[in-house]
Amino acid sequence: MVEEKVNSEIKKILKKVLYYESDYTRDATIPECKELPEVNFTYIPLTTIEAAKATEKVVRGKDLVESIQATMEMVISQVTKWDITKPNGDPVLIIMEELKKVDAFVVQRIATEIKEGAGEILTESEVKN
Repeated sequence: MVEEKVNSEIKKILKKVLYYESDYTRDATIPECKELPEVNFTYIPLTTIEAAKATEKVVRGKDLVESIQATMEMVISQVTKWDITKPNGDPVLIIMEELKKVDAFVVQRIATEIKEGAGEILTESEVKN
């Protein structure tokens, strides 16, 4: 009886992880490195198709500038919050004008985190998020 209940609960969890609700988000951290502080951010995961479209847009850019712009647009569309601040302590808004001033390494790491998480199976703790 207990085993059946456990199996039933596992099946419910597996069903939840195969479909992202529109309000589902993930938290991620880019560890401190070189002269850059740790960055914490929350993002909306890409579905597999969204990840493919974002990658295609970057790859098919007519030049490097267009490819970088596509990456930045994807970051803006998926990140819901972060702890990046300006030297005076004000928060950096998640908009193109401000993202252009964020360290390129950080922007690329955020984009990589978002793209690499696309379509992966979630852990039980993430499902509870």
